[in-house]
Amino acid sequence: MTAFAHSGEVFAQACAQWQSEFSSFIAARLKADQELQASLADCDNPTTMISVQRDWAKAAAEAYLEESTKLMDIGMAAARDGMASWLDAARQSTPVPPQT
Repeated sequence: MTAFAHSGEVFAQACAQWQSEFSSFIAARLKADQELQASLADCDNPTTMISVQRDWAKAAAEAYLEESTKLMDIGMAAARDGMASWLDAARQSTPVPPQT
């Protein structure tokens, strides 16, 4: 397999993995948003409502941070693995100068 074909395959797999991960994240966020609405409807005073919103905001921020890390890891792995075949091909085609 050529370096070009290999890197294309690696990047295509990474795109599919990224899409799957992001879709799962969106589904989880929508569920959390629905749960927030139900929790807010059950609040009987402003203090409880603020507490519910604060907890939701904290959990959402943590979820977005975790998800961005996952997506970055997928991208970095694709870049690393995709470029590895190019580097190997370059090493094999570049003559090594004689030692003097």
